[in-house]
Amino acid sequence: MRLIAVTSALSRSRYDRAIHAHIARLRKKIATHGGCESLIRTGHGAGYSLVAKVCAE
Repeated sequence: MRLIAVTSALSRSRYDRAIHAHIARLRKKIATHGGCESLIRTGHGAGYSLVAKVCAE
């Protein structure tokens, strides 16, 4: 059982790093196009969320 816990933690760690890298790239792209980097909020232990007003036409 211990081996399963260790290997699943390793794969999750890699997955978390991949998501973090994508979010960092998105924040840079948003900033270079005149946007605000804080459009993407980090919820520690919960994930990421987009903070923007949505207008329905």
